[in-house]
Amino acid sequence: MGFLKELFTFHSTETFDARLLASLRPPEDIEDVIARYEDMISRGEKPSPEEQSHLCLALCDSVEEEELRKGIRILDELLQEGVLPERYTYNKALCLYRLGEYEEAAEELEIFERMNGATAESTELMECVRAKHSRDARIGYGILVGGLVTLAGVGVWAGRKIFKRAGNRK
Repeated sequence: MGFLKELFTFHSTETFDARLLASLRPPEDIEDVIARYEDMISRGEKPSPEEQSHLCLALCDSVEEEELRKGIRILDELLQEGVLPERYTYNKALCLYRLGEYEEAAEELEIFERMNGATAESTELMECVRAKHSRDARIGYGILVGGLVTLAGVGVWAGRKIFKRAGNRK
């Protein structure tokens, strides 16, 4: 990837991340939705699919990893019950992206686009998913190569020490 394209891609993902962060609900709103949901459960009421969907969308706006994962679990449970919340796969992909699980996010976006066609939002999110996944892969590759070079250096150093000792014994 050329330097300018990489710089543009980095800027694009940073801009997207900043807009995404700005669009999230305030923590107080999320806490309020969670409290109402938990109150309903404590009274022995079974939340409707709409109430469950409302909760999982609030959880998907959280900055807490545990709440994001809980939002994904509720989305998956709704799907298993035969309820398909609006933009289910897009919202799940967004949660996975925010968790740094880029391969899974890409899979959900592909499903979303097959079901609904590509939208400006899904296209932009897919570009960011691919850019961050590619960056993470390059970082991982760099770490692997660095580790191998270090290991090779230790091997050479140890080999020299062994040969030096063997030479001194004669």
